[in-house]
Amino acid sequence: MKWWDLFPRYKVNRLQHSFSDHCPVVVDTFGNKDMQGGVKQWHFRFDANWVLNDEVNERLKQEWNSNSLDVLEKLEKVGSKLSNWVKGEKQRKDQRRKYLNGRLLELGASEISDVALEEITEIKLELNIEADKDELYWEQRARVNWLRIGDRNTTFFHKSATHRRRKNRIKGLENEVGKLITDEHEITILATKYFKELFSSKPVKSHDRLFESFLPCITDKHNGILMQEFKEE
Repeated sequence: MKWWDLFPRYKVNRLQHSFSDHCPVVVDTFGNKDMQGGVKQWHFRFDANWVLNDEVNERLKQEWNSNSLDVLEKLEKVGSKLSNWVKGEKQRKDQRRKYLNGRLLELGASEISDVALEEITEIKLELNIEADKDELYWEQRARVNWLRIGDRNTTFFHKSATHRRRKNRIKGLENEVGKLITDEHEITILATKYFKELFSSKPVKSHDRLFESFLPCITDKHNGILMQEFKEE
C-alpha cells in the first residue's frame, strides 16, 4: 500500500523560500480542514514579539488611559482589545506574506535586472524579519532557549510547543464518587470546586485531637497563681 492510499485528501504545494535558492515542498496529508473537528476556544496570551511592534505600545497606552476602571477591569478590556487586534493582524500578515511569496515567484520567472534584484532583496529582507518574529513566537511557546546557542529551527519549536500542549492536556478527571468526567465544561467546574474547597477554611468540630499533640508546660500550681485576682502589690 502506498502512502497516498492512506491519505486520499493529500495536497502538494511548492513554497517560495527567502533563505535559499531551493524551494521547499509541503505535503498536506489532510487537505480537508473541515474534517479535523471543532474550533477550540481562544484564550488571550501575551506574545513576546509584540514588543517589536510600535503599534501595540500605542494601543496599550490608549486603552489603558481611556477609562477609569480598576486594574482588573482594565486588564480584561485591554486583553479583549488586543485579542481582536491580533486576529486582524494575523490575517493581514498572512495576506502580506502570501503576496510577497507570489511576487518572488514572478520576479524569479522574469528577466533579471537591477530593479528586479533590488525588489527581490527588499522582499527577502521583509520575509526574514517576519521569520525572526516567528522564531521568537515559537521560542516563547516551546519554553526553551536554543535560539541563544544558534539553533534557529522554527519546525523544532513548533513541534516542541505542540507536543507540550498535547502532553499537558487534561482529557478527563474523576469526581468525588469516582466517575470519570470528560466534558470540557464539566472538567472546569470540577477543578474549580476542588481548589475552592482545598483553599477554603472549614469549622473544626472538636479540638481534642489537636490538643493531644501538645505537652503541658504549666503545672496546676502555676495555673492557680495565674488565675488569681490581680492585686496592686
